[in-house]
Amino acid sequence: MTTIYDSIIIGGGPAGLSASIYLGRALRSVLVLDAAQGRTVWNQHNDNYFGFPKGIRSGELVRRGRLQAERFGVEITAGDAREITRLDDGLFEIELDSGGKRRTRTLIFATGVTDVWPPFDNAKRYVGKSLFWCIHCDGFRIIEKRVVVLGNSDAAATTALQLLDFTPHVTFLCASDELSISLEKQAQLRDGEIELHQSAIAKVRGKGGQLETIWLENGTCLELDCIFSALGQVPNSQLAARLGVELADAGCIKVDVEQHTNIPGVFAAGDVTNLPAQQVASAVHQGALAGVNANYFLRPRAQKLKSEAVKPA
Repeated sequence: MTTIYDSIIIGGGPAGLSASIYLGRALRSVLVLDAAQGRTVWNQHNDNYFGFPKGIRSGELVRRGRLQAERFGVEITAGDAREITRLDDGLFEIELDSGGKRRTRTLIFATGVTDVWPPFDNAKRYVGKSLFWCIHCDGFRIIEKRVVVLGNSDAAATTALQLLDFTPHVTFLCASDELSISLEKQAQLRDGEIELHQSAIAKVRGKGGQLETIWLENGTCLELDCIFSALGQVPNSQLAARLGVELADAGCIKVDVEQHTNIPGVFAAGDVTNLPAQQVASAVHQGALAGVNANYFLRPRAQKLKSEAVKPA
């Protein structure tokens, strides 16, 4: 364990790769740990990322990002971090899940979130084709289509109401025993002519990634073209929390506008943070900021301003 990296980035999605590119171009030694478990592995088609008139698949965008990072000397390895220790000399020691340890001067968490999947078999085969979760990304895809929104919260009900901008054929399904939607939101669903069903899912039918029918345990049959999952997600912040990184509401990593956490030398970017994200564009932006500010953190004192209100690049 002779190599001490300038930065180790946990997560090889758009946020992590963006950070690595900025650090690599600053001539820093960088290691990216990529567990290949993020949202981009489902290879949805991204039509709202700037600069791609015909859109681009998420997997292809990440593949290009990896090539770009490697061009600037970034080391990318498959795997994940099992545990992190802050050493007395200020370094961070990372125990890899594959064995071995690595040390680094700065650390960037770009670990994303884990989505709560709909409760039926083989749900992942429908992702990006007839199973969506982001209205900004995929609302445009469901124009005039029959949509079932799956959830059990006022936020989920609000998503259903927002989808009326794209189609009048919206149905809401709560597959839980207890309904957690407020009476006010239930009334708004009725006013929007959105049927509310409460029943567990018995089975679904579909082929080639296209959902066709949902059978409920109460005997109801819902014909549909696509489903919007509003079941939420869980931030992958457990490892950061064990290190002592402060978390915000819902378990997101708390960062400031420069992607700093409460621990000097530790940054975070992308969906795992408390800053508005959930878009590739914002993940890339946050990753860039994390990379720039990690590089500034590494600078010797003479290369820093006395007042850090305005920082040089």
